[in-house]
Amino acid sequence: MRLLEPYFRISETTGVHIHAGNNGELHISLCNVKATGNKLEITKKVTGASSLQELAKHCDVKVPVAINLSGKGILIKKVGRLDDIDAGNFARVLPNGNPEDFYLQNFISGDQSFVALIRRTEADQWLEKIAALGLSVLTVSLGPFVAEQVLPQLNFYGEEVLFDGHHATRNEKKDWVSYRYVADGLAPFPVKLEAEKLDERLILPYAAAFQLVLAAGLPVIKAEVPVLEISLNNALKDRKIQVFSFAALGIMFILLLANFLIFSNYNTQNNQLAEQVGRSSRSITDVEDLNAQIKVKEARLDSLGWEDGIKKSLLIDAIAQMLPPEVTWEEVAIDPQVQTVGGESKRMRFESRKIKIKGQTQRIVLVNEWIGRVRSLKWVKNVQLEGYNYKNEQDTGQFTVTIDF
Repeated sequence: MRLLEPYFRISETTGVHIHAGNNGELHISLCNVKATGNKLEITKKVTGASSLQELAKHCDVKVPVAINLSGKGILIKKVGRLDDIDAGNFARVLPNGNPEDFYLQNFISGDQSFVALIRRTEADQWLEKIAALGLSVLTVSLGPFVAEQVLPQLNFYGEEVLFDGHHATRNEKKDWVSYRYVADGLAPFPVKLEAEKLDERLILPYAAAFQLVLAAGLPVIKAEVPVLEISLNNALKDRKIQVFSFAALGIMFILLLANFLIFSNYNTQNNQLAEQVGRSSRSITDVEDLNAQIKVKEARLDSLGWEDGIKKSLLIDAIAQMLPPEVTWEEVAIDPQVQTVGGESKRMRFESRKIKIKGQTQRIVLVNEWIGRVRSLKWVKNVQLEGYNYKNEQDTGQFTVTIDF
C-alpha cells in the first residue's frame, strides 16, 4: 500500500486566487501545477486578470481547481486555539452570529486559531459562477493562510512575511502571531520559489494548487464546504481506484508474462524430451530390427550346424583315443540331422553341439567305462547312453551314445 501512496495524489491542479476589492474590482491570478514523479512543476502562470470570463480563457476544464478567496466578504478573527468550532463556541468567533450562515476555515498555528468566515450565500454565488465556466472546484480556502503550505519553499526567513498586501508576523517557532491586510503592501525583496523567481501575486494560487495535489497525504487548509468535501473525497477515491486498477492490471500482466515464460520454457523442454523420446524409440526400433536379423542369421547358422569354428575332428580324436579295443564304432555324427514336420512340408535341421555315436560291443560294461572317461574331458557337458540292444545270433550288442559339448 505504501508503495502506491505517491500515486494517490491528483496529478494536475489549477490554483486560482480571487481578491475582491472594496469597490468590487477583482484581482485574479492563476497557477497551474503538475506532478511528475517526485517533481512538482508550474506549467502556467497568469496574473492581472480582472474577470472570471478572462480567467476561463486560461483554464483547462479537465483540470480540477482550488479556489482561494480574499478581500471583501472575508472576515478573519484571531482567537485562542480552537481545535473544533461548533455552535457552543462560535460566539468566541462572532458574537450573536449564526454558524449556519457561514463557511468556516480554522487555521491553527501554535496557541492561536485564525478563523476565516464567508457567508454561505456569497460563497455559493462564487462557486456557481465558476461552475458555469465548466470548471470543477474541489477546495475553497480563505485568506492568506494557505500560504503556510509553501512558505518553507520560499525565501521568507525572518519573523515578517509580506507579499501582495498580506502581512503576517511569526515567532521563532514559525507560528503565526498576527495578520493584517496592507493595501499595496509588497515584499521588500524578490520572492523565489527555491531557485526560481516567483511573482508574489502567484504565492496564494500556487499554495492552493500545491496542497490540492498533495491532498491525499497533506492536511488541507480549507473552508468547510460540504458539497466540496464530497467532491474532493470522490476525486481522491476515484484516483485510488484508478491506481489500484492499473496496479491490478500490471500484476495480471506480470503474471501472464511469467506464465508465458514458464509455459514457453516447459514447452521447449517438452519438445526436447519429445525429440529424445523419438530418438530413443528409433534406437529401440533399430535394436529390435538388429536383434531380429541376428536371430534369423543365428537360425540359419544353427540349421547349417556352425558352432563358432570349433575343430570337430579334434573332438572326435579325443574321445576315440579313450575307446576300449573291444568297442567298435559303426557311425559317428556331429550335429546329427533331424527332421521336423511343419504343416504338410518337411524341413531339415541339425542338432547343434551334439555328437551321436553308434557302435557295438559284447559287453556293455566296457561302454560305461568309456563314457566315464569321456566325461572327464573339459569340453564335454553331458554324455548319455541312449540305448543298448544285444543280438544273440551275432553274439554282440549295438549301442547309441550322445555327447553334448
